[in-house]
Amino acid sequence: MEISVNLINESDAEKLLEFEIENRTFFEKMVPSRGEDYYSWQVFSGRHRKLLKEQESGNSRFYLVKDIMGTFSVELI
Repeated sequence: MEISVNLINESDAEKLLEFEIENRTFFEKMVPSRGEDYYSWQVFSGRHRKLLKEQESGNSRFYLVKDIMGTFSVELI
């Protein structure tokens, strides 16, 4: 299993929101709910952009740990 650690970027927003939605029940057992609005694309993407601006200014760093599960090949048949 390969693992990568990368700074968040703009292209991570969609997959990150999917991850948050899929794991919401689990997360809410550990920390208080972020509320319904957090899971809307408009709110989530706005918050994501704010994190990116904070990162670009050098005030913070936000990382994603990604598990690379495998590869696949596509061939013309």
